[in-house]
Amino acid sequence: MKKFDSAVLQERLIYQNRLEKPADMDGFILEGQADINFENNSMRLRNALDNDMGQKANYVLWCPEVFPENVKITWEFKPVTDVGLCILFFAAAGSISSGIQEPDGI
Repeated sequence: MKKFDSAVLQERLIYQNRLEKPADMDGFILEGQADINFENNSMRLRNALDNDMGQKANYVLWCPEVFPENVKITWEFKPVTDVGLCILFFAAAGSISSGIQEPDGI
């Protein structure tokens, strides 16, 4: 893998999704249970399970896009409560023979 040199990086938009309406989620995969709705042209995610379930209540929303190496990702995020956790995974992929959603993918 080539060494990343940010000095020569030229920014170019390769993907944009405002996540303003249900159609913007076409192809996304929800792992777990979440209440997803759209308020004021923004996606809002809430846990559909009781927080007392701990890790079993977690959910992941997988973006279907494949991005190149050395990608810069920006987004707007506004927590609506101080309870919970938000993690952005990127460059997640399954094994050579499987996708990340396949049983032997990770």
